[in-house]
Amino acid sequence: MIIVMLGPVIASTNNTLQALSIAASSLNLSLGDYIFQSQQTGKFLSYIVEGRGVKPDVIPTIWTLGTMEDDDDGEIKGKDWIVKSNKKRSFETGDGHCIAAQWGYDIGSDHAGVMYACPSTTGLRIAKLLWLFVPSTNTTCTLPSPADNTTCISVISIIACDHLVDQPARALSAIGEGTQMDYGTQPWGVLMDQWVEGNTDFLWELWRVS
Repeated sequence: MIIVMLGPVIASTNNTLQALSIAASSLNLSLGDYIFQSQQTGKFLSYIVEGRGVKPDVIPTIWTLGTMEDDDDGEIKGKDWIVKSNKKRSFETGDGHCIAAQWGYDIGSDHAGVMYACPSTTGLRIAKLLWLFVPSTNTTCTLPSPADNTTCISVISIIACDHLVDQPARALSAIGEGTQMDYGTQPWGVLMDQWVEGNTDFLWELWRVS
């Protein structure tokens, strides 16, 4: 079954003020290993090895947060392509793949997080692989530890850097079962939606693995 995302086409706009506000309030996370767990459903942000997909699942995935050469001044290859911040991080697996924001042509914005190969060189595509982590100001960790040697450090929204400077912020949904993609190499994706601060549909518990 193919799920088609329907909705209004989102026009390009100047979203610099929101982008800078999100970057300022985001966590400056240490590089290393983390588990992400939906506070509403208890499911994890999970890498599906077969077919290289990503979706909410009962089996946790340990993600390695990394950085990429995006010139934290906000430019990629001389273009104002991404918000200025040294807090941007990539989600990496152990086999060279990263979570990327996938463009939805029918709605004119990113509509799902999918798996891409992590690039080894700087390019405009890098913006799709970078994310900011905004802590909730009124929610604390409530779920039991998902694995040994894990510590919950915050409850966060996961916001895409891709198109953050020219469209309203979009974040990975923490509810639902994921969406089946119509791309042969990306069979599963995590739904994305326009982010609303304080909306519990976007909240993930962030577990540091030591």
